[in-house]
Amino acid sequence: MTIAMEQIKVGAVFRFAKADRRVVGIKGLGERGFTVQWAYEDGKPRGAKTGGEQWCHYFRSDAISELPQDGSGVRTLLSGRQVACEAVEKQISVSTKCPRKWALVDLETGDVWVSVADTLMRAPEVVLNELAVVAEREKEER
Repeated sequence: MTIAMEQIKVGAVFRFAKADRRVVGIKGLGERGFTVQWAYEDGKPRGAKTGGEQWCHYFRSDAISELPQDGSGVRTLLSGRQVACEAVEKQISVSTKCPRKWALVDLETGDVWVSVADTLMRAPEVVLNELAVVAEREKEER
């Protein structure tokens, strides 16, 4: 069974023959497709790998099904703190005249995203350095 392209989004979890996989990133959006960055849902390595990349068309044909996100679970952040999942997907937005000053941080995966040409892209190293400065300043002020 092939899953729909629209189902492939960051955070979605899919059942595969060997282990469940979570989509942790998408890169190279284009007319012919994109690359899906994934990690094993249980975090355990297989063949010394905890994740990988796969062309979207192969990913969707290899996936057995999408696992439902019913909101009953919890997610463990990189800090070890656990947070409850919402039962219904929420959309968050920021209205600004300067979108390049904003960064979105996924506290579960560590991915940092920035706005580029009306889409989100992985943050370059310069933004990661700026984020570290902001975090340190915030700690000092508290």
